[in-house]
Amino acid sequence: MRNAETKDCLPLPVLRERAGVRAFLTGLKHATLTLTLSRRTGRGNQTALALLLVVALLTGCSSSPKSSPTTAPIAFAASTNFDKLWDASADVAEDLKFTLERQDRRSGTLTTAPLTSAQAFEFWRGDVRTMDGLAESTLASVRRTLVIRIEPRTGVAGQQAYAAVPKVVVERQAQAEHRITNVAGFRQIYRRSDQFGTRESDQGILQQRSYWYEIGTDAALEQYVAEKIAARLR
Repeated sequence: MRNAETKDCLPLPVLRERAGVRAFLTGLKHATLTLTLSRRTGRGNQTALALLLVVALLTGCSSSPKSSPTTAPIAFAASTNFDKLWDASADVAEDLKFTLERQDRRSGTLTTAPLTSAQAFEFWRGDVRTMDGLAESTLASVRRTLVIRIEPRTGVAGQQAYAAVPKVVVERQAQAEHRITNVAGFRQIYRRSDQFGTRESDQGILQQRSYWYEIGTDAALEQYVAEKIAARLR
């Protein structure tokens, strides 16, 4: 820029912009990082550069989880005596602190009441067999239901046999939130009996205050139950 009176060259005005890093999430596994250098000094902020390097290293070291097999082997315990297999199945369920809720010998089905899963400090219980399951039941309200079906099978030389096939259904509890308009009312966020002030209620969708939903099965516990039944039959 040139001054009309002095005819000297003056420097152009410099726009000051802070250096930093901006992150934009483009998906579950991808993110876009933008590094902004300081236009005043021509160098980037050291903190921004350090943050960029840390994020780049963490992103580079991450890997996609291993895919699990689509079908897991079915755990079962076999016997030629229906009554012994039935009694052994009931005893194992009670040993794991499950309460028998339905016993239908005609259909060969043993069903227990839902049992709240063990937490990390409940080391004396055996209804959670993996560390992931133990962490999940510690951080959230999780329960398990054990169902044992005794199915007819064909044994050696065409002999009548039976197989006890356990299935464990895992459920997690969810509670509807409630909008609070005062800091003093934070204790009432989960205590109201009706749904109020949520995104769903504003759209006319009313949910239950508290409900359980299925999140999968527990193959490790199913295998453990089958092994315990087989051990009682020996």
